[in-house]
Amino acid sequence: MPKKWLIILLIMIGLTGCHQLFQADNLQNFQSEGEAYLNQLGKKRPEDSADLMLYINGQPLDEVTVYLEKGQIYIPLTHILELMDFNIAEDDERIRAGFTDIIYEVKKGSAEAISEGEAINLSHEVATYNGQAYITTAALQELLGCEVRVNDQALMVNMEQKDADLPKDEDLSETDDKNQE
Repeated sequence: MPKKWLIILLIMIGLTGCHQLFQADNLQNFQSEGEAYLNQLGKKRPEDSADLMLYINGQPLDEVTVYLEKGQIYIPLTHILELMDFNIAEDDERIRAGFTDIIYEVKKGSAEAISEGEAINLSHEVATYNGQAYITTAALQELLGCEVRVNDQALMVNMEQKDADLPKDEDLSETDDKNQE
């Protein structure tokens, strides 16, 4: 008689374990299907988000929502470019920015970019959250060739250092005098 109870007990333990495995497998499938559905919609779940005040060349412009994922801060690329007064052309694959000519171009989901006519590889791919393109602060700095800093309250883009290499207004009167001789 004890063997019979032992066999029944082992069968019950086995069934309980199988039921728990089945439940865990169903939960994992549900989570995977949910993530796949969100990815189909172009929506990923960032780990964390925050609103920061955007400063361009020291001037406060607007609040922007930034995301933190895998230790990187992602910022909305088209929003930043628009606030910098660039004309934006965007399709499913690329974002182009400029005034009369294209100055910057990035490929969504890729690290491929063009900055002032030069092909470059960004340190991070351009990501898409909720249908909008996001770029890391490091990649934005590489793309624009400017200083980008972030703290707990603000995102600061300093384009002024980029113009520092341009010649300043010069007094051309001496040059004109020499050319007349």
